[in-house]
Amino acid sequence: MIELSGKIFEAVQSENVLWLAVFLVVATFMNASKIFDFLENRKKTQIKRLQEVATCTSLDENFKEFITHEIQREYFLYIARIAAEKQYRDRLFEIHKNSKGNLPFFHFRRASGFIKYQDGDVIVKITAFDKFSFVFNAFGSILFIFLGWAFFMTPLFSKPTSIIQAFSFAGAGLAFLAVAMLLASQSIPFHSAKRVRAEIEKQVSKTNQIES
Repeated sequence: MIELSGKIFEAVQSENVLWLAVFLVVATFMNASKIFDFLENRKKTQIKRLQEVATCTSLDENFKEFITHEIQREYFLYIARIAAEKQYRDRLFEIHKNSKGNLPFFHFRRASGFIKYQDGDVIVKITAFDKFSFVFNAFGSILFIFLGWAFFMTPLFSKPTSIIQAFSFAGAGLAFLAVAMLLASQSIPFHSAKRVRAEIEKQVSKTNQIES
C-alpha cells in the first residue's frame, strides 16, 4: 500500500495526469480479485454473527424465531442482493415460479434498485430520471468507445511517435474503453427492471381476468 501511494504521489508531482489515469485503471484491474474478496467477507460477517447468536441456549422462542428470520433475510440479501422481509421474498419467489422459466431470477438481482414494496406487494418503479440515466449511459458508452478506439488508432495515422507516446495513446484509449464499459454496465439493471415489471404486469392482468 505504501509503495502504491508512493507511485501515485510521484505521478501527481510529475503532473503526468495521463500516466496516473492509466496506472489507476491497471492497478484496479490487477487488484480486482482482492477488492471482491474483501467485500464478500464483509457480507458474510453479519451472517456468521447471527449464526453464533442462534447457538445460544438462553434465548426464548420469540428471540430464536427472530434470529431465524434475520438469518434467512441476510442469506437472501447475500445471494439475491435484495433486502426483503419474508412476505416479499415469498412474493418474489411466486413471480419467478409463475413466469415458468421466462424470467430468470438474476433479473430480480440486477433490478434490485428498482424493486419497491408497497401495500404488501412487490412493484418495479422506473422514474423519468431512470429513463434519462439510461439514455445518458447509452450515449456516453458509445462516445467513450469511439474516443477509446480513436486514441488506439492515432499512432497508426499520425506522424511517427516515440514508444512512450504510443503507450500514452494506448493507455488513454484503455482508460476511455474502461469508462465506456462502466457506463454500459449501468444500463443492464434498467433492462432487467423492464423485464421484471412486464412480467409482474402480465401475471396481475392474467389474475384479474381469471377473477372476473
